[in-house]
Amino acid sequence: MIQSEQAARLDSVNSPRPLFRKPKRITITVPDQIYRTLLERSTREGRSISNLAAYLLERAVASEQQAATDQGQ
Repeated sequence: MIQSEQAARLDSVNSPRPLFRKPKRITITVPDQIYRTLLERSTREGRSISNLAAYLLERAVASEQQAATDQGQ
């Protein structure tokens, strides 16, 4: 059952993009020091921890994809 749920999620992620796609929600567990660092930075930048974490995750994934593309050239 779990594998079919994961397959359905992947199918929805890989399907053609509509004009607007609702963001997906995930839950993660981070070490206390990472949480404190995120809290301090989010406070400094006037944004939520969730928004900051999503932004940093997007940047990390984009950077990884760019590095993979660069290696392929």
